[in-house]
Amino acid sequence: MDRRFREELKQIYQAPDPVGKDAFLQELEQKAQRSPEMSGISFLGFLGYQVPYISIWNWLLGASVFVLTLLSIRYADGKAVWAAASFVPFLALAAVSESGRSMQYGMDELELSARYCLKTVVTAKIFIMGISNLIVLLACILAVEAGNRTGIILNGITIMFPYLVTAFLNLWIVRKIHGKESIYVCLGVSAIVSGANVINGVMEWFVLYDYLGTAGMLVLFLAAVLLTGRECIKFMRQSEEYVWN
Repeated sequence: MDRRFREELKQIYQAPDPVGKDAFLQELEQKAQRSPEMSGISFLGFLGYQVPYISIWNWLLGASVFVLTLLSIRYADGKAVWAAASFVPFLALAAVSESGRSMQYGMDELELSARYCLKTVVTAKIFIMGISNLIVLLACILAVEAGNRTGIILNGITIMFPYLVTAFLNLWIVRKIHGKESIYVCLGVSAIVSGANVINGVMEWFVLYDYLGTAGMLVLFLAAVLLTGRECIKFMRQSEEYVWN
């Protein structure tokens, strides 16, 4: 497109001068002074506004994972930790799905121009889901330890590690695949991680744990924490950008 043609387009599609701009801005400023909501809220206050928008199914899933863990302690004989480890990948799936809902349904471009930008909304949802899932995970770890007494550190790593691996993989998938297709891929990955823990518990394939020991598993766990945190940061940064950039 040459320069002359661009100039002609500017003349044809020239926007009209704004009418009443100063009055509108003055009225907006007065409303902001009268209304605490318009003048800004704290991050904790913003989190409180976001909680009702979290799907009820996420809260029910967290409660179900804890109940299933309690049942496995009673009926699974000493393999409750593996049962719990097979449930928690779906907590990670729910957290990532909730945080990436705007991208999955094509609403990210619209939310980029909203009062609270997409990055702020995504950060709030990740924080809310992360804290709620952490509470569920800690409750499951304490319940398994109270029922089996096999070592709280090893139980904690065994339950947390599948959650972190699933969260890391699902965040990476949502960043790379836009649209509803991403959730189906994430569901498949979560099912694979869950199934691997079920097989590990049933077949008693503890080779990795026996080979690395508690110290080695702790290092592996910390690496998973760092990788998942790094992927969260990338996910939030990407939410600042338009999908066509």
